[in-house]
Amino acid sequence: AQGRLNSEPFFLPHPLKLADNRRQSWRPLLVLFEQSDCKPYDQLHGDSFKRESLLLALSAFDIAQVDMNSREKLQTPDGRLLPAQDWAEALGLQYAPSMVYFDAEGREVFRSEAWLKTFHLHAVLDYVATGAYLHQTNFQRFVQHRADILREKGFEVDLMR
Repeated sequence: AQGRLNSEPFFLPHPLKLADNRRQSWRPLLVLFEQSDCKPYDQLHGDSFKRESLLLALSAFDIAQVDMNSREKLQTPDGRLLPAQDWAEALGLQYAPSMVYFDAEGREVFRSEAWLKTFHLHAVLDYVATGAYLHQTNFQRFVQHRADILREKGFEVDLMR
């Protein structure tokens, strides 16, 4: 790990005011809980976030980066003012990387507490952005259905990439 957080041009500016963002935006919110010493997040930024198809999927979201060990205060989607570390603890996050997805109203709708291969990360983004989680509550079934549709359309599907 490189010992610092990776920056991306599409991250919301700090200090984070996520409840204000929820009032002003119709897009779902993705909160990336990171640590400065997290090799999986270095891989995410260095590989997945460089892929054009994933960047297109990310464009459907407002994206916030949170250092889960920081004492920096932020406004949570429900309007509380907390240090980032306390918010991560309140959410029960125990692993980095963690990605927590919120709907336009600021309700948590999905989370992943692990490093995901690009195919699965893209599937999660589609699952949340399209609202599929409202109709198909089993994410694995969604992933399989999505892979089948992509194959039918002639795309190569590699679940391990």
